[in-house]
Amino acid sequence: MTPGPPVVDYDVVIIGAGPSGSTAAIAYKQAKPDLRIALVDKATFPREKACGDGLGPGVLGVLEDLGLSTIVDGGNQVNAVEVRGPRGTSVGGALPALADKGGFGVVIERRTFDHRLHQAAIEVGVSDFSGWRFAGGDIVGDARIVDLSRPGERVTISTSLLVGADGASSRVRASLGVTRNTDRHTGVGIRAYATVLTPARRPTEALMLDFQEELNPGYGWVFPLRDGRANIGVFMVAANRKKLGLKTTDLLRSFVGQLEAGGYRVSDLTSARTYLLPYTPGLPTLAYERAALIGDAASMINPWSGEGIFYGMEAGRLLAAETAEDLRSGEDAALGTGLQRFEDRFRRRFSQHLKTCHLAHRVTRSKRISAGILRVAKRERRVFDYLVSLMFEEAGCPFIARGRTTA
Repeated sequence: MTPGPPVVDYDVVIIGAGPSGSTAAIAYKQAKPDLRIALVDKATFPREKACGDGLGPGVLGVLEDLGLSTIVDGGNQVNAVEVRGPRGTSVGGALPALADKGGFGVVIERRTFDHRLHQAAIEVGVSDFSGWRFAGGDIVGDARIVDLSRPGERVTISTSLLVGADGASSRVRASLGVTRNTDRHTGVGIRAYATVLTPARRPTEALMLDFQEELNPGYGWVFPLRDGRANIGVFMVAANRKKLGLKTTDLLRSFVGQLEAGGYRVSDLTSARTYLLPYTPGLPTLAYERAALIGDAASMINPWSGEGIFYGMEAGRLLAAETAEDLRSGEDAALGTGLQRFEDRFRRRFSQHLKTCHLAHRVTRSKRISAGILRVAKRERRVFDYLVSLMFEEAGCPFIARGRTTA
């Protein structure tokens, strides 16, 4: 009989080394430095990642709490946001100070941000398995057995806990028997980089989101980078795109055309990449037997704004906080209880907020209502601040409680 690959032991194996997975790895090592953490990703870093590149105050707060604020050094600090809607409505202003984190966001390429966060995990003693793929695994006795592969090599890891942070097409999620989101609960985005000048022929300075009639309840965006370029893209519900028979490249081309019709100048458009955004009406169970899902693998994306980095990073931190002490206990019951605490804590914290965002996502399909909301936000600063907090933070709706709408 040919011997199988050698078995190595880790306390936690995290599949996916993006912001969610790397944050979880760092949080585990900060909680208990002697934990053996393996961080696995099919890519090697730095690598391209399609995204809007915008980090809101929530992400910056997580970085600050972990002592990692310098990771965004060199990014473009943005202090203002402009929101456009149907029928020529628009509102703009300074970003509100959200959750005492300051009134600004940062635009930094995900290639840079993810690489720095991954390096921070390696620097605190996390084992680097970049370039390896998750090839499956199962419960064997009191451990999860995880198979990894790369060309010409295989390794098998015995671990107390498997964490799926491997994105929208998560292999870990599939291995746990969890189906993917339907097209009704999945967004499709396309981003590119370009030089974008305003009608005044100046580089864009604010985060701009354009909820166009053609995209509702999706939007187009222009997020300015520090080097004079901008991240420009479009986000739309996958089911709507298929219904209209449009390609993502068609959507981007249309958005650029509308910007130019409004006096903007867009040039040097490059690096267009499409990606999926499974959002939270499809949020699955998060805690399993010796396994958990976080980030895009758990559909932790705001259904209205398409933002998911904050929720995934905070989920990684919460997971470590609730299970780090239980990993060495050797008791299934203790770890299972910790995993359930993690799920309960995440849902209690974000449930009302994400239900409100889903309501906003549905309501803004109406052009009349969208335009009306923006007109009110233009008159009432507190309404503008609330809308921005729905996109980037944790605001909820006072009329939604315990999953029900109340009068």
